Amino acid sequence: MSKRSKNKLMLPPNVKEILGHVGRNIKTARVNRTFTQQHLANLIGVDRNTIRRIEHGDPGVSFGLIAHALWALQLDQDLQLLAKPENDKLGLSLSRANMKTRVRPGTPDDEYDF
Repeated sequence: MSKRSKNKLMLPPNVKEILGHVGRNIKTARVNRTFTQQHLANLIGVDRNTIRRIEHGDPGVSFGLIAHALWALQLDQDLQLLAKPENDKLGLSLSRANMKTRVRPGTPDDEYDF
């Protein structure tokens, strides 16, 4: 078994589900714009089968191609929402937990130093 297919098998179920949702959302956006799979494929320079794989949530499709499809559908602003630090509840919680509780005064600056 190739390394690539092992990675697909080891994908957590919730990640597979999210990829499926993203694929279905891309398909809905394409259909709402009355684009065929072939038209979207032409816009981003891939084969129609790649669009089908994106829409089915295939984990083997590169993130770059998904981002390119979102750009072609004018949904690329949604990419900026991914992994936003202010939405990272776990990261913010860990950051707060690691904050120093005691602040030591530094050396005072000479306020008359010009």
